[in-house]
Amino acid sequence: MAQRFVRGVYIDKEVEMRAKALAKLKGTSINQVFREAILKLYRLEVGNVRPEEILKD
Repeated sequence: MAQRFVRGVYIDKEVEMRAKALAKLKGTSINQVFREAILKLYRLEVGNVRPEEILKD
């Protein structure tokens, strides 16, 4: 799986504090919390549709 460092994502202080607290409770990194959140939200809103199918032109 290819990894890519993404910069320029701005979050407000409230979201940052919640993510840090969740990371501390789970014993993981804040980056992992955001990764899991994106995957969970994707599954919830899109289901099993592959991203490639949505992004193809």
